[in-house]
Amino acid sequence: MMTTTNFKSGIITDVSPIMAAWAETGYRYNELGFGDLGVYVGVKPVVLSGNITATIPTSVDNSGNIVYTNAKMNVVSQTTPYIRALYTGVIDRHNAYRLSGMATQNGQYRAMAEYRYTF
Repeated sequence: MMTTTNFKSGIITDVSPIMAAWAETGYRYNELGFGDLGVYVGVKPVVLSGNITATIPTSVDNSGNIVYTNAKMNVVSQTTPYIRALYTGVIDRHNAYRLSGMATQNGQYRAMAEYRYTF
């Protein structure tokens, strides 16, 4: 995955293209007769490359003016593994619902309920 950023510069003067990657694998069992169940493990996106250039105030000169210094900083992200499960129930040909949940190693979680209508 690659992202680019367009913005009006201020303290941040440049953001380079950011490259990131993620992975997921799992198993989906759909022979329940009334829906399917899936369990997946993965890693949330991890930044592989990218940096930010900023003009940071670093000192004050003898006249009281702020002195700025250009600094280039790498974009850093932590590897965050997760596990997620989902169940999709089929009501009829046009209606279904999905219940899903995800938990990460650092304690974040998400629960979701969806209703799906297919035309």
